[in-house]
Amino acid sequence: MIVADEPVSALDVSVQAQVLRLLESLLDRRGLSFLFVSHDLGVIRHFCDRLAVMYLGRIIEEGPTARVLDQPMHPYTGLLRDSSPVPDPKMRLALPRIVGEIPSPAAPPTGCHFHPRCSWAEPTCRKEAPALIDVPGNRLLACSHPLKEPVRPALGDAAAGSSQVYPTTTRGIV
Repeated sequence: MIVADEPVSALDVSVQAQVLRLLESLLDRRGLSFLFVSHDLGVIRHFCDRLAVMYLGRIIEEGPTARVLDQPMHPYTGLLRDSSPVPDPKMRLALPRIVGEIPSPAAPPTGCHFHPRCSWAEPTCRKEAPALIDVPGNRLLACSHPLKEPVRPALGDAAAGSSQVYPTTTRGIV
Protein backbone atom coordinates (compact mmCIF):
# COMPACT_ATOMS: atom_id res chain seq x y z
CA MET A 1 0.00 0.00 0.00
CA ILE A 2 1.17 3.49 -0.84
CA VAL A 3 0.18 6.46 1.31
CA ALA A 4 -0.02 9.47 -1.00
CA ASP A 5 -0.56 12.70 0.97
CA GLU A 6 -1.50 15.50 -1.45
CA PRO A 7 0.67 14.00 -4.23
CA VAL A 8 -0.49 16.45 -6.92
CA SER A 9 -1.59 19.51 -4.92
CA ALA A 10 1.17 21.95 -5.92
CA LEU A 11 1.60 20.76 -9.49
CA ASP A 12 0.58 22.29 -12.81
CA VAL A 13 -2.50 20.59 -14.30
CA SER A 14 -0.50 18.87 -17.06
CA VAL A 15 2.02 17.54 -14.53
CA GLN A 16 -0.85 16.44 -12.26
CA ALA A 17 -2.23 14.37 -15.12
CA GLN A 18 1.17 12.74 -15.72
CA VAL A 19 1.57 11.86 -12.03
CA LEU A 20 -1.98 10.46 -11.85
CA ARG A 21 -1.34 8.33 -14.97
CA LEU A 22 1.87 7.04 -13.35
CA LEU A 23 0.00 6.15 -10.13
CA GLU A 24 -2.74 4.43 -12.13
CA SER A 25 -0.07 2.50 -14.02
CA LEU A 26 1.47 1.34 -10.74
CA LEU A 27 -1.96 0.32 -9.54
CA ASP A 28 -2.61 -1.76 -12.65
CA ARG A 29 0.85 -3.30 -13.12
CA ARG A 30 1.73 -3.96 -9.48
CA GLY A 31 -1.69 -4.46 -7.97
CA LEU A 32 -1.01 -1.75 -5.41
CA SER A 33 -3.56 0.04 -3.29
CA PHE A 34 -3.44 3.67 -2.24
CA LEU A 35 -4.46 5.76 0.70
CA PHE A 36 -4.87 8.96 -1.30
CA VAL A 37 -5.18 12.13 0.79
CA SER A 38 -6.34 15.23 -1.07
CA HIS A 39 -8.51 18.33 -0.88
CA ASP A 40 -9.03 18.40 -4.66
CA LEU A 41 -12.45 16.86 -5.26
CA GLY A 42 -11.88 16.67 -9.02
CA VAL A 43 -8.75 14.58 -8.54
CA ILE A 44 -10.52 12.43 -5.94
CA ARG A 45 -13.47 11.86 -8.27
CA HIS A 46 -11.07 10.76 -11.02
CA PHE A 47 -8.68 8.63 -8.97
CA CYS A 48 -10.58 7.11 -6.03
CA ASP A 49 -13.32 4.52 -5.96
CA ARG A 50 -14.11 5.11 -2.26
CA LEU A 51 -14.01 8.33 -0.29
CA ALA A 52 -13.84 9.10 3.43
CA VAL A 53 -14.60 12.70 4.41
CA MET A 54 -13.06 13.90 7.68
CA TYR A 55 -13.83 16.89 9.86
CA LEU A 56 -11.48 17.71 12.76
CA GLY A 57 -9.98 14.24 12.77
CA ARG A 58 -13.21 12.22 12.60
CA ILE A 59 -14.56 10.36 9.60
CA ILE A 60 -18.05 11.77 9.08
CA GLU A 61 -19.02 10.11 5.80
CA GLU A 62 -17.58 7.26 3.74
CA GLY A 63 -18.66 5.39 0.66
CA PRO A 64 -18.35 5.09 -3.12
CA THR A 65 -16.81 8.34 -4.37
CA ALA A 66 -19.43 9.22 -6.97
CA ARG A 67 -22.29 8.52 -4.58
CA VAL A 68 -20.76 10.55 -1.71
CA LEU A 69 -20.00 13.53 -3.96
CA ASP A 70 -23.23 13.41 -5.98
CA GLN A 71 -25.52 12.66 -3.03
CA PRO A 72 -23.81 13.86 0.15
CA MET A 73 -25.58 12.96 3.38
CA HIS A 74 -23.52 14.85 5.98
CA PRO A 75 -24.04 18.65 5.98
CA TYR A 76 -20.26 19.23 5.91
CA THR A 77 -19.83 16.94 2.90
CA GLY A 78 -22.59 18.83 1.11
CA LEU A 79 -20.98 22.18 1.84
CA LEU A 80 -17.53 20.88 0.87
CA ARG A 81 -18.85 19.57 -2.43
CA ASP A 82 -20.85 22.74 -3.13
CA SER A 83 -17.88 25.01 -2.43
CA SER A 84 -15.82 23.22 -5.08
CA PRO A 85 -15.90 24.96 -8.49
CA VAL A 86 -17.90 23.29 -11.23
CA PRO A 87 -16.13 23.07 -14.63
CA ASP A 88 -19.24 24.26 -16.48
CA PRO A 89 -19.64 27.97 -17.29
CA LYS A 90 -23.42 27.51 -17.63
CA MET A 91 -23.62 26.61 -13.95
CA ARG A 92 -22.88 29.92 -12.24
CA LEU A 93 -23.68 29.30 -8.59
CA ALA A 94 -23.37 31.34 -5.47
CA LEU A 95 -20.87 29.50 -3.32
CA PRO A 96 -22.22 28.46 0.07
CA ARG A 97 -20.90 30.11 3.20
CA ILE A 98 -20.23 28.20 6.36
CA VAL A 99 -20.95 30.44 9.33
CA GLY A 100 -18.86 30.48 12.49
CA GLU A 101 -15.23 29.93 13.27
CA ILE A 102 -13.36 26.71 12.62
CA PRO A 103 -12.97 25.02 16.00
CA SER A 104 -9.48 24.29 17.25
CA PRO A 105 -8.33 20.74 16.46
CA ALA A 106 -6.44 20.82 19.78
CA ALA A 107 -9.67 21.50 21.68
CA PRO A 108 -12.56 20.36 19.48
CA PRO A 109 -16.12 21.01 20.63
CA THR A 110 -18.02 18.35 22.52
CA GLY A 111 -20.53 16.23 20.68
CA CYS A 112 -20.50 16.46 16.92
CA HIS A 113 -17.41 18.47 15.99
CA PHE A 114 -19.36 20.21 13.22
CA HIS A 115 -22.28 21.41 15.40
CA PRO A 116 -21.01 25.00 15.92
CA ARG A 117 -21.15 25.54 12.14
CA CYS A 118 -24.10 23.31 11.22
CA SER A 119 -27.46 24.80 10.24
CA TRP A 120 -29.24 21.62 11.33
CA ALA A 121 -27.61 21.21 14.76
CA GLU A 122 -29.88 20.48 17.71
CA PRO A 123 -29.09 20.22 21.44
CA THR A 124 -28.20 16.51 21.15
CA CYS A 125 -25.53 17.41 18.58
CA ARG A 126 -23.77 19.52 21.22
CA LYS A 127 -23.75 16.67 23.74
CA GLU A 128 -23.18 13.45 21.82
CA ALA A 129 -20.86 12.61 18.95
CA PRO A 130 -22.89 10.57 16.46
CA ALA A 131 -21.61 7.06 15.83
CA LEU A 132 -20.36 6.13 12.37
CA ILE A 133 -23.17 3.83 11.20
CA ASP A 134 -23.98 1.80 8.10
CA VAL A 135 -26.48 3.52 5.81
CA PRO A 136 -27.98 2.27 2.53
CA GLY A 137 -25.78 2.39 -0.55
CA ASN A 138 -22.62 0.80 0.92
CA ARG A 139 -21.93 3.94 2.99
CA LEU A 140 -21.07 5.02 6.51
CA LEU A 141 -22.38 8.21 8.13
CA ALA A 142 -21.86 10.02 11.42
CA CYS A 143 -24.75 12.49 11.58
CA SER A 144 -28.02 12.74 13.49
CA HIS A 145 -29.58 14.95 10.79
CA PRO A 146 -28.47 13.73 7.35
CA LEU A 147 -29.29 15.77 4.27
CA LYS A 148 -32.41 14.60 2.48
CA GLU A 149 -31.80 16.56 -0.72
CA PRO A 150 -28.48 17.68 -2.19
CA VAL A 151 -27.78 21.40 -1.87
CA ARG A 152 -27.20 21.53 -5.65
CA PRO A 153 -27.80 18.91 -8.36
CA ALA A 154 -25.13 16.36 -9.08
CA LEU A 155 -22.53 17.46 -11.62
CA GLY A 156 -23.90 15.24 -14.37
CA ASP A 157 -27.57 16.05 -13.61
CA ALA A 158 -27.21 19.76 -14.34
CA ALA A 159 -25.07 19.47 -17.44
CA ALA A 160 -26.44 16.53 -19.39
CA GLY A 161 -29.50 15.27 -17.59
CA SER A 162 -27.73 12.13 -16.39
CA SER A 163 -24.86 11.26 -14.11
CA GLN A 164 -21.37 11.24 -15.54
CA VAL A 165 -19.28 8.11 -15.22
CA TYR A 166 -15.77 8.62 -13.87
CA PRO A 167 -13.00 6.01 -13.96
CA THR A 168 -12.06 5.11 -10.40
CA THR A 169 -9.55 2.72 -8.98
CA THR A 170 -8.51 3.30 -5.37
CA ARG A 171 -9.41 4.63 -1.95
CA GLY A 172 -9.26 8.28 -0.91
CA ILE A 173 -9.68 10.64 2.01
CA VAL A 174 -10.55 14.33 2.03
